[in-house]
Amino acid sequence: MTQIARSLDGLLPMAVGFDIDDTLLFSSPGCYRGKQAFSPNGESYLKNPAFWEKMSNGWDAFSVPKEVGKALIAMHFPRGDHIYFVTGRSANSTYLPLPLAGAWEEEVIVNSLY
Repeated sequence: MTQIARSLDGLLPMAVGFDIDDTLLFSSPGCYRGKQAFSPNGESYLKNPAFWEKMSNGWDAFSVPKEVGKALIAMHFPRGDHIYFVTGRSANSTYLPLPLAGAWEEEVIVNSLY
């Protein structure tokens, strides 16, 4: 982390993006629950909007924030960098998962790519 922070010294604020599922969050437990609920014998739950709606509105309680992700966000935030959370979740979902909400909730720019 120190090496990354040093490489940013003197640089103007920049845009940085972080993928949510299984990058910032260990979301496999919620995915496991979704697979059991929506497609126990396949992977079609991943394309089911009902699954993603649940993942974004309650099932994120099963996700665990990754410490390195929190550290990276904490490193970029005070620099004034624009932080984007990238996700394949549907446009009707809540974009900022509950475990990531907090100090940055109202100041971080949240963007969803489809």
